[in-house]
Amino acid sequence: PEAAYEISMNLGAAYKAFGMYLDSLRCYRSCLRIKTTDAEIYFNIGNLFSAANHCTWAWHYLNKCKEIHPSHVRCLLSMSNCSLKLNKLNDARDICQQILKLDSKCAQAHENFAAADQKQDTKSAINHLKKAIAFEFTPKRALSLHRLLCKDGRYRESYELTKYIENYSESSTEHVVPRA
Repeated sequence: PEAAYEISMNLGAAYKAFGMYLDSLRCYRSCLRIKTTDAEIYFNIGNLFSAANHCTWAWHYLNKCKEIHPSHVRCLLSMSNCSLKLNKLNDARDICQQILKLDSKCAQAHENFAAADQKQDTKSAINHLKKAIAFEFTPKRALSLHRLLCKDGRYRESYELTKYIENYSESSTEHVVPRA
């Protein structure tokens, strides 16, 4: 059974990598027949459903993962992503707070927090995006911050960020052209 479990987990991951979600799901479900208390199985199944935009099913499996392993940061991140997709912004904020208690430098949690705050509290969203960028710069985050700064009327900061993004684009294979 242990070997079958390991083979099914690896095969499930391989199928997922090739976009063969249904086959991947079959492998992970066969793992559940062997080990019903492994949080990683529920996490993998939840991620499959999330990737297929079936967030209510994803939430069910991710919640089961959380019950087994309450400090599973990747599971909590997936739950916050699902909450954002389902437009449950308060849930997303609560989950991001849990994540940041476990890992205060989790850039994705700060980015998700910003996404949840974007409509109601622009200043908080800006602060969270700045933290996300400080921990892990990505052009997508920088452009999101650029848009929020413009929305908040902070054009000087937006301009400085635009210059930074342009310098990043010149020294990187990624070409990012912000719309000022």
